[in-house]
Amino acid sequence: MVPQEIMEELQPYIVLAEGLGKAAVSLVRDHGFADIAITYSSPRGDDLDSRLLRAMVIKGVLEDNTTARVNLVNADLLARNRGLKITEVHVRSGDGSEVLTSMSVALGTSDSRFSAAVDRTRRIYVQGKVAGGQPFLTRIGNYDVELAVAGSILLTRQRDQPGIVGGVGMLLAKDQVNISFMTVSRAARDREAIMAIGIDSEPSAETLEAITQVPGVMEVTVFKEVVPQYT
Repeated sequence: MVPQEIMEELQPYIVLAEGLGKAAVSLVRDHGFADIAITYSSPRGDDLDSRLLRAMVIKGVLEDNTTARVNLVNADLLARNRGLKITEVHVRSGDGSEVLTSMSVALGTSDSRFSAAVDRTRRIYVQGKVAGGQPFLTRIGNYDVELAVAGSILLTRQRDQPGIVGGVGMLLAKDQVNISFMTVSRAARDREAIMAIGIDSEPSAETLEAITQVPGVMEVTVFKEVVPQYT
């Protein structure tokens, strides 16, 4: 068992770990994946007790696709029963008092329904951190982002050109989808960008199709409840 004091210390990172698992698996197309790679960057390096964080990543990846309740006790067993290989890398990073400076989850497939989420190693990749007690997504594929997230997020990959924000916003408004935030992250090259829009409800299939027809939009997807809400 994980000591109570460690569980309390890890609480905001528990939310991040599950959220990264949910985000990564939501990007997989139909053909699945065979492995999960988790990287912890921490001032503690190999001394970090990552058992609970690993279990929460597995929970995020599996829970929507199993009838079992995933927890610290059974997470590794459920992953093995699915034929999943779990690898962990501990990187010593930072010199502060924080538990983690960042954490990433990579799934062993390039078959993504959002190609921008595939990194240069041909894996679906998401990275995050905790700041001020709030989980953030900080990288999707090869794109740096800065998303304090709760609930669902619409993502587009698009040309870095005028008119797209307004066009997408008008389509969401027409579908009565309320927007909580919007941010655009530019790629270092290729004149492409990722736009992330916080949404209170999921757009219809017709609206998502219409968004793909906005000039400059290359692809669109929706993260459903990326970061779980605990009380």
